[in-house]
Amino acid sequence: KEPIPDKDMGICRACLVDGCDVCTTAGQDTCAKCQPGFTLKEGKCENDNKYYWYALGGFCAFMFLFFCAYMIDLFTRPIVNEAGLKHALKARSLSKPRMPP
Repeated sequence: KEPIPDKDMGICRACLVDGCDVCTTAGQDTCAKCQPGFTLKEGKCENDNKYYWYALGGFCAFMFLFFCAYMIDLFTRPIVNEAGLKHALKARSLSKPRMPP
């Protein structure tokens, strides 16, 4: 039933083509019919939505770089209200729950 003889494994196996629905019986890793969402090109199945995945990857990379630039900008800004910062840190420390004596 499986069309490709694999001498290394000693078995017959299905073709190793991503998105393949029906393999050819030529004994090679080629496809005769692709699953929905794939297009058959020269015995291989191409994802119809690959450009959408490229666009999503590019968008995610852009957002990551924007986030990194924003964080670098935040961390390199000077402290402009030193007294307010010290007062806030003291108030925060005093508001922490403590164990009773």
